[in-house]
Amino acid sequence: MKAREAIIGWNDLDDGDPSSGNVWIGRAISMSEINWNEDTQQVAAPVLKYQMRGGRNAECLLADIRYLVDEECLNPERIHRAFLAIDEYADLFIPPRAAS
Repeated sequence: MKAREAIIGWNDLDDGDPSSGNVWIGRAISMSEINWNEDTQQVAAPVLKYQMRGGRNAECLLADIRYLVDEECLNPERIHRAFLAIDEYADLFIPPRAAS
């Protein structure tokens, strides 16, 4: 999926919970359609700033990764695996396939 279509989700890091610190990428929906549960520990950030073309989207994604590692203290490997669902990020690591 393209970065402009994505939403980044993660849950808070809790040393006692093995499922904490997870990161996932999903398709963004209208913010008015989100049913926020006051009891949840999950956070979601719409990727609304990714309307740029070319390498600028990749730069913004890398800035988001840095935030998740430095500020949220999430596992870089989990972040990397989740972000591979975003085309602009995956293109940094997976060379495009040659036309057959």
